[in-house]
Amino acid sequence: MAGDRFEETIEELMAKLDSGPGSHLDVLSAFVEKHPELEEIVDQLKESLQSVCFVLKYMAFDIEATRRERDQLRTLLEDQD
Repeated sequence: MAGDRFEETIEELMAKLDSGPGSHLDVLSAFVEKHPELEEIVDQLKESLQSVCFVLKYMAFDIEATRRERDQLRTLLEDQD
């Protein structure tokens, strides 16, 4: 999963930063090398979030439509009694 790869990459970079007195240039270099992969992961996450937002909007619309239909049916049933 994209989120798992992102976390692994961040953990790798953090481990390199914490690994000792060595140059941080190596860490920055590793980050630059991983940048395209991280960018792809972020893009995938954005797409996933957009999908979730769409589904939530549809569900909210569906709930409202169901409530309206329920209320109309109640009114019809009450009028029949």
